[in-house]
Amino acid sequence: MRLSIGMVVSLGGVVACGTGPDQPATLGYFLNMNASISDTTPERIRTFSCGVSGIFHLPNPAPASGTVRFSASVTRTIDEQGGRHFETTRADSTYPDAVLAYSGLGDDSLGFTLGAGAYTASPDSGGVSQAEPDTYFGSWSCGPDFPFSQDSTLGAYGLDPNLQFDGVWQIQAERPIG
Repeated sequence: MRLSIGMVVSLGGVVACGTGPDQPATLGYFLNMNASISDTTPERIRTFSCGVSGIFHLPNPAPASGTVRFSASVTRTIDEQGGRHFETTRADSTYPDAVLAYSGLGDDSLGFTLGAGAYTASPDSGGVSQAEPDTYFGSWSCGPDFPFSQDSTLGAYGLDPNLQFDGVWQIQAERPIG
């Protein structure tokens, strides 16, 4: 069995809410964390993935550090393709009181700790994107501590509960329309 690492990055939205078109009272930020790994045999391709996503709002101007509560979606998925057959098995949940403690917003480096239920992630600090200065990105790992690693349905479809693989995280400010 040969393993290869894949990473997915998604883009944020285009929303701001506030008191006027030039100075919104709050700024929205999109958090996205994705990790995936594939194993391939002559009969099939199977991809395991983990993901966390959510939108949180901060006052404008946003403080350089702080803590915010928001709703976060957490997903663990197995995709398997063999010939013309494609199957997805997924376990997911929404944590309405996820907590994000961050520092470095507005600087060249952003660090954070995410808590969603019993799961806590403290990925490596990330840098600001040169192409989009309101976007930060970095690396993280999905492992046995990520939710649903012990899920019996996912296990029946081949998930190793001890599997650890790398991915990326991104926090991007939502952009006002116009």
